[in-house]
Amino acid sequence: MTDMALPGSLEPAITSKSRPNLDKGFNPLTLVLFFGALAGGLLYVAYSLYADVDEPARRLQPICLTFCCSLRF
Repeated sequence: MTDMALPGSLEPAITSKSRPNLDKGFNPLTLVLFFGALAGGLLYVAYSLYADVDEPARRLQPICLTFCCSLRF
């Protein structure tokens, strides 16, 4: 065995003053920004699929295969 220990294994590596307080609620602006970014990403994907399907020179098969592959767990 060894006589050395990793920092934080015997005593806390981070003081309690620098840890986040998880008992407080969320800032509403954080939720608005998160769901806004999520909605923006979904709209971008939906528009990209719409533009690909609407393009007459492109076939629908690669899009359907991509969708089927994304359903695999």
